[in-house]
Parts: sequence; C-alpha cells; structure tokens
Amino acid sequence: MNVRELAAALRREWPPRRRAAKIGIAASGATLALGLAGGPVAGGLTLLAFAAAVTAFYRPDLFGPLVLLVLPAGTRIELLHSVVAPLETAVGGGALGYAARLLIRPEERRFQPAHWIFAAFVLFVGLSGFGPAGGQQIHEFLFVGALGFLFHSVTTHLDHPRRRHVLLIALAIPIVIEISLTFYEYVDRWSQRFSRLGGAIVYPLPEGTLRHANALGMFLVFAGLAVVALALAEHGAFARWGMIVAGASGPALLVTFSRASWIALAAGACVYLAERRTRTVVLAIGLVGAVGGAFLALATRGAIGQRITSLFTVETNGLSDFRVVLARKAAHIAATHPLTGTGRFEVAGTYAGRPDIATHPHNMFLGLAVFFGIPAAIAFGLLVLVAMRASLRGFRHISGSHRPTALGFLAVLVAIVINGFFEYPFWNVSLTVLIVVLLGVAITLDRGRDTPPEPSLRA
Repeated sequence: MNVRELAAALRREWPPRRRAAKIGIAASGATLALGLAGGPVAGGLTLLAFAAAVTAFYRPDLFGPLVLLVLPAGTRIELLHSVVAPLETAVGGGALGYAARLLIRPEERRFQPAHWIFAAFVLFVGLSGFGPAGGQQIHEFLFVGALGFLFHSVTTHLDHPRRRHVLLIALAIPIVIEISLTFYEYVDRWSQRFSRLGGAIVYPLPEGTLRHANALGMFLVFAGLAVVALALAEHGAFARWGMIVAGASGPALLVTFSRASWIALAAGACVYLAERRTRTVVLAIGLVGAVGGAFLALATRGAIGQRITSLFTVETNGLSDFRVVLARKAAHIAATHPLTGTGRFEVAGTYAGRPDIATHPHNMFLGLAVFFGIPAAIAFGLLVLVAMRASLRGFRHISGSHRPTALGFLAVLVAIVINGFFEYPFWNVSLTVLIVVLLGVAITLDRGRDTPPEPSLRA
C-alpha cells in the first residue's frame, strides 16, 4: 500500500466526528498521565502540544498565528529530567499535526525552492551532531526540523492577503505583553539605574519575557516592523490597532538601551523611503526621532541621553575591540570545523573595562557557522536572500494596498540582517521562531508566481 492509498483508507475509515472524538480522548488521557507523572506543568505542556497538533492538522492556516501567540513563553524550563520551552512544545506538537496532514493530503505537498533550502539547513544542522558537540545537537536538530514544518505551513497556507490579518492580531498581542513588561521594569528599576563609561554600560535593563535587553530590543524591532507592514494593507480597526501597537513599541525600544536594535530599526525604516506614499511619513518620524534623540543626548544627563551619546564618543567606540576578538575567534572555529562547527562558543575578554564572557560571536552568520557549520550558515543566508527577492518582487508587481506590505517585509529582513552584524538572535527560542515565521511570510509576497484564489478555511 502506497502513501496515497493509506491516506484514502484513513479518510474512509476515520470520519471527522470519530476522528475528533478519538483525538479528544487521546489528549485527555495523555494530559492526565503526564499530569500525574510530572505535575500540572507537564500536563499543561501536553495539552498545549495537542492543541497545536489539532490546529495544524485541521486549520494549518492558524498554525503560524497560534505559535506567534505563544512567543512570550520561550524560556526553557526543567521538566522530567529535560529542558524544554512551552514555545518549543507548541512548535513540536504543531509539526506532528501538520506532518500527519501532509501524509493524508498529498495535494498539499507543494515544494518551492525556499522549502528545499530550509530542508538543506535542517540537514546541515543534523550533520553538526557528528562534530565535537555530538549528541548535544539532537535537541537543536529536532527543533529546527519542527520549524521546517512551521515554515512550510506558513508559506503554503498564508499565501493569500486576506488571511494575513490573523497574523497581525497574533503578532500584536505578544508585542503588547513585551511593551507592558518593558515599561513596568523600566519604571520599577528607576531608582536602581546607573551608568558607566559615558553611558556605554547601563544597568539594570528591562528584559521582558526574553530575559535579555538586547533580545527584547530585537523582538520589538522585528515584530514592530512586521506589524507596520501588515497594518498598511488593512483598513479600519485592524489598521489603527496595528499602528497603535507599532507606535508604542518605539518608546519601549528606546528604554531597552539596545543600541544595535536602534541601528537596525533605523536601517529597516529607511527601506520605506523607496515608496512615495510612505516616504513623507518616514522622513517626518525620522526628523522627530532625531530631534528627540539630540535633546536627550545634549540637554539631559539621564541614562538614555548618555547611551545615545556613547554611540559617537571616541572612548566608547573602543567597545568594538571585543567584538573584533569574537569575530576572529568565530572565524577560526569555523575554519577549523567547517562542516559541523563545534556546537559551543566561549571567549573571555574585556568589555567596557570589565571582564566578560561571550557565549556566542555576536554575529548571526558567524554564530551559525560556529554552532552548526559553514554549510548551515550558507543555507540560511540563501534563505534570507530568497525571502528578500520575494519581497522585492512583490513590491514591484503588487498594486494597491498590499504593495507597502511587501516593502514592509523587505524592511523587516533588512533590519534582521543589519542587527545580525551585531548580535546572534538564535540563542533565544522566541526570536528563532519569530524570524522563521517572518521569513515564511516574506516568501509568500512573491507575486511573480501565480496568485492562488482565496481558499476555503475549512479543512
């Protein structure tokens, strides 16, 4: 019996109502069993995995939005002698459900060049397990493999403009959560805040659910620009909601003190200068931001003003020396283990006049080469280029309200690449999932291929 015959037999012998009943019984049983064995947390994660699996199986167009809603739960916790994040559980459960759907629906197994590139990336991550890291890479391989199913789901089932407003809602909610936590932590720690070396070092910093100020800054930039891009194609309440959320993410980004994220936002925003309808607005916002930054830097002596000033002062430009050391070390590791990487990175040095230990090269592509090998870094770079090409072609070929959306996702990708010269985002689960989803959405903007009709939302 081949795969097609097996799929037909499953549909014939397992009708929808019986299928739903059995899934419900299985979910209840597994949740109860793991709840008794590992406590309520294990039971809750099992229930989350089943919910994601059922969603990906019946409504694959909602698999990506569901995962976006779980982005604030990206912190890994110890559970049953293993370490896992609730977000990883949602991605893994959804991947199993979506794989089952592809098994019984061969007509949905449509593969584009981007899918083959992502598959090569997964393969190269798997090959890194044969290097010095050994079995430590199994977890990463399984997670990246699950992300491959998420990527296919987004590029296949969210390729129509009428479905993207769901992404806007799903992405805006976690941004609101991070913005709220950012402002709360900023105000709560006001009396404890201090700066050193002309503002080069500021503590304590807001961290949100991402547990690091730079990771929080990256999240606000990538997600905020994506919300703007999606909101530009909407009208009424959706458009207003998106712009309000994106507008609030700007002040929140400012108080993260993340200079790399500030630069990435400015680079991404400059992409909008290519569109006549957005050029004036971007220039006006940029002027207001420049005047506000100059006021904070010159007329006040607060931590934010000192942090802005530190971007231009000679004595703190020496901070780049440590990053140069990291880049050289990363290049040496990649050259020594070009196919597999080492799976680990640790360099001790002096940063801003104090001892520091870096656990990643602070560079996206060098980090991929160090942890997974040069082929994995090249595959991911090709994926970014394909996504950029799709966004650019979409901008050139789309007319009407969806044209700025294509340009907006090109802005997102530019911000990711520029930020990648300063930081390595993939050490954080939430940022990893967010980037994969955004790449998937960008792929769908390529209107050089035939635009499919609006499909039915029923499975």
